[in-house]
Amino acid sequence: MKRVEEHEVFAAVVGMPINMERLGAIAIHNGKGVGEYADCEEYVVEELAGIGKELVHRFRITDALLKRWERGGILFRIYLFIRNGVLIGGHIFKYKLSLEDRCCDAGYETSPTQQEIRLVGRILAYLSEEN
Repeated sequence: MKRVEEHEVFAAVVGMPINMERLGAIAIHNGKGVGEYADCEEYVVEELAGIGKELVHRFRITDALLKRWERGGILFRIYLFIRNGVLIGGHIFKYKLSLEDRCCDAGYETSPTQQEIRLVGRILAYLSEEN
């Protein structure tokens, strides 16, 4: 299987209209963006285990992946920046909590796996109006 890069899955839908109803069902509005996204609304997709069986199946979120995140102390989030209903940008945030300091949220950012990048691609395809 061909290796997929994070920027490729976002580039495939940047500039496309987003289904705001679908976005509202799986993401949390996080206020205004910052920096180059200051004119955008920021949304965060993070509680993927709680989005419902149908969407978990559609996005191919496996039990093994959910368990790996839970057991490994992984926070997995997708940040989306929307302007006037159009996706302007986004990124994957994967953070591993230190085993010793989970109570204090100490840890480090880490790279998403190929499985996680492909998962984000499926979520973005679902959110785009053309699907």
